[in-house]
Amino acid sequence: MRVAHAAPMVGAFFMLWSGAGAARAEADDLEVLYRAEMEMAAAQLRMKPDQVDDRLALTVVATGVTWQPSAGGVSLFRQGQKHLEYTGWAGRIEGFRAAARGRDARAEFAFALSLVLDPAPDPAIWRNAFAAAARYGASFDTVLIGIITAPSRVPFLASLQYAAADTLIWRADTRHTQFWLSLVDSRDSYLRSRAIAAIGILAYDPSAPGTTSPGTTTSGLLMPVRESPISAAQRRMFEDVLLRASSDRSYRVRAAAALGLGLVGGPDARSKLTRLVRDSSYVVVPGAPAGMRRLAFPVREAAANALKRYGLNVPPSGGDYGDKEFRQAVRGCRDVTKDTAGMRKGVTSKVRFYDGYW
Repeated sequence: MRVAHAAPMVGAFFMLWSGAGAARAEADDLEVLYRAEMEMAAAQLRMKPDQVDDRLALTVVATGVTWQPSAGGVSLFRQGQKHLEYTGWAGRIEGFRAAARGRDARAEFAFALSLVLDPAPDPAIWRNAFAAAARYGASFDTVLIGIITAPSRVPFLASLQYAAADTLIWRADTRHTQFWLSLVDSRDSYLRSRAIAAIGILAYDPSAPGTTSPGTTTSGLLMPVRESPISAAQRRMFEDVLLRASSDRSYRVRAAAALGLGLVGGPDARSKLTRLVRDSSYVVVPGAPAGMRRLAFPVREAAANALKRYGLNVPPSGGDYGDKEFRQAVRGCRDVTKDTAGMRKGVTSKVRFYDGYW
């Protein structure tokens, strides 16, 4: 069953949500900061003015695509073999710090955003850059959504699409509800999975029936979660989206559904999770000792983490195996290690919001 089958329900949710008076995300802060650059965005993109709305104009200037900033002698971009690309992370760290010292707010945001979406290995650098970008509140979110929805003809932004989606999950807020719901039937399996994960986070119920703990410490999430101000009817609709997604053909979407079902809780969620712990999809991941292979079952592991909230401890499915044991462990299962079906070619994300392989 594809998540797309939930479309009529999603439309009903839009009406419910509008009636609840959800706040509209504004972009005033960055629009003020980049006003001059935004006025020139269409011309620099060689697009007609009516093809570049305010969100796209803000996105291309906030990312630095149209004006390619530099700070401390470091350029944000370099020309790759075929396309524009970010300068290496070490240089971008220096540029970020130089822009902050020089109080160049425009360059500082562009460099900070680059270190959020294409991070350095040190998590502390990511946290500092994220905090700098997050100071702009809803306008930061607008830029992330602008990256995800940018037309393919706009240079560079497509390479950041998945990283922007993962980052927006860190910013989970009811302001984004309609945007995430618009992606639950996306043809792109990666974006579909992130939409499902976000909906699960927004549906979080700390006192769900049948659960023995709030569940945030056992969910596998790497980010804090709080209860969203949604009605019981809205939560039920979220849960229906998650239940449908648990049968999606993409293992990434099923794993995201397992995460969400653990957060929303309840008897229907528990019943579905007990099935997902038998999911057959597996990946082979790096890190195994010599002569062995490291095996992970992304959906099973997400479901097992979710079931801990009900006081159920499911034995681990993965681990390091020699050849014979590996063949036994994967008998009747499906290798999805290289499964990129429904995803943009060559686009990846280093941003992590969940401790798992999906």
